Amino acid sequence: MNNLKKLQFLDSLRGFAILLVLLIHSGGLAELYGHKLELADLGQRGVQLFYQISAFSLLYSHYERREISNRCFFIRRFFRIAPLFYLSIIANYIWVVLIARNPPLSLAAYASGFTFLFGLHPSTINTIAPAGWSVAVEAIFYAVFPIMALFITDLGRALALASVSTLACFIVCYRINLHPLAALPSEYLHFTWFPVEFPVFTFGFVGFFVWRDLGLQSARSGKTASLCLLGLAMFITCASFPPTNYRLYINSLSFVFLILALSLHPWRILVNPVTALIGRLSFSIYLIHPYLREAASAALDWLEHRSSLTLYGTWVGLTVNFSVFLFGSLSIAAITYNLIEMPGIALGRKIIGRLYVEKLTPTFLAPENGIEHEI
Repeated sequence: MNNLKKLQFLDSLRGFAILLVLLIHSGGLAELYGHKLELADLGQRGVQLFYQISAFSLLYSHYERREISNRCFFIRRFFRIAPLFYLSIIANYIWVVLIARNPPLSLAAYASGFTFLFGLHPSTINTIAPAGWSVAVEAIFYAVFPIMALFITDLGRALALASVSTLACFIVCYRINLHPLAALPSEYLHFTWFPVEFPVFTFGFVGFFVWRDLGLQSARSGKTASLCLLGLAMFITCASFPPTNYRLYINSLSFVFLILALSLHPWRILVNPVTALIGRLSFSIYLIHPYLREAASAALDWLEHRSSLTLYGTWVGLTVNFSVFLFGSLSIAAITYNLIEMPGIALGRKIIGRLYVEKLTPTFLAPENGIEHEI
């Protein structure tokens, strides 16, 4: 196979994932409360959608590309996320230390950021770069993915892994209250460290093997099945509402059905050039949008002053903040994607080509096609 077939529905799903992330941050900045806040909190599951898309797309690439070695895999992954994330670390240092005049982190902390080990400690997982915790979790997933792909090779094994890991991680992260776990910050223990998020990746494994082993990729008429799966995803979302850390796994389960639904039929309202474009830029948007918080707050303050209306705590306030986050980060992301992300990906391919030039087949030198855009 000379080229990986592009799965556009994955790009569009990444688009919805980043829109969910922007929603939760917009809601917090707009000071929503009550049911408004609960609805905006649905956005906190955007990262879990990213994780499942990541697992799905990496497995797809694994079986289609058939890397000549794990070394190729790690080179691809490093140059996919490192260039832009390193820039975010530097930008955060400039903002926090040089502009805001706050004390810098330790040298060891910055070293953990550049080596992607900062997720191993609660004091660094969210301070190296804004919203960087999910990159830390993703990096650990990259480290264990080749081992997982070696042993989890069919739907039965994927279901077994998902079941066992969900039960084990739920007990460890939510039920055991013994030292040293009890000494960890609640947000770290219940949401941001790798062990609590690991089962979410296994849901992506289940989704991929359902898609592959049940032949969904070759289904000719999947509209009815797609609608049923969309309905099931909606049912699980509503049944597990409001989203809380305690409901992390049941909330995230709905995305398995969403991914499968769009794989069966890419409904135009969901899978289209706009959502796909946002998805391709999603990594840049994710790392850029936290730097727009002050701009979003300033825009809301200005509009509230000019209109003499109360915008904080309202849907209008949410819309204003969301618009600033989306269009501001989209404008910058269009630059960083072309000047940083794509050259980084190309450099990774070039290094692989030089290392394995005698062994590589055309598959390994195939141009980027949208598969490797997960965070």
